[in-house]
Amino acid sequence: MYYPYLRGKQFELLALREFIDFNEGDSKILPVIEPVKASFNSMKIALNKFIGADFPFALVLNPQCGEVVGKMRLILNELSDELSDRKRWIPAYIVTSNSEKIKKSIEVEEFQKVMLICTGSVDIDDSNFIELIELPQITKVLISGDNRTLKRKLNKFGKEVIRFDDQFKPQKKNADYVDISEERFTEEHRVLLMTGTADLEITLYYRVTTLKEVDCLML
Repeated sequence: MYYPYLRGKQFELLALREFIDFNEGDSKILPVIEPVKASFNSMKIALNKFIGADFPFALVLNPQCGEVVGKMRLILNELSDELSDRKRWIPAYIVTSNSEKIKKSIEVEEFQKVMLICTGSVDIDDSNFIELIELPQITKVLISGDNRTLKRKLNKFGKEVIRFDDQFKPQKKNADYVDISEERFTEEHRVLLMTGTADLEITLYYRVTTLKEVDCLML
């Protein structure tokens, strides 16, 4: 399964809309979208496209950059119509040192099947973090790189662990991408299959330009 992680800017959202046109009904992709703009027009169009195609997505409710940092209530209010059917999307939270606050938010909003995105600053021995991941509502957890200690702890609680890898090779300016020949995005899925751990570890990639190609890279 692939979980492309994208910031909710105009062209990223446009790429997602075009992706759905090419891959409607594909159950092997679940985009994770982090809102960054205080204007929600483009976001509403994209989410309605997802909903209309019955295509699942995860939405980060506590963005860590952009114009809506600390404005979860604004996000939920502005997108109330698009997010009204909770079976069609997954609420996601970025975890730093805010475990107690996230736990309270999940309980107040009565969310089910929640995704956590663990940053490198997470203290896995913190009692608030342990209480958070013990919640039955937490079903998917994204971790940065090969954090084996955190993975073992999450496996103990029966959580689905999703590994986050950034395989994108950035260029200095957009024009530089034109002359780049086709490149292999990753070999990680082959390694997982060969080592017999494909059922234990799911890899997440962040690269907008590969959305139309991702079906060629399926496990």
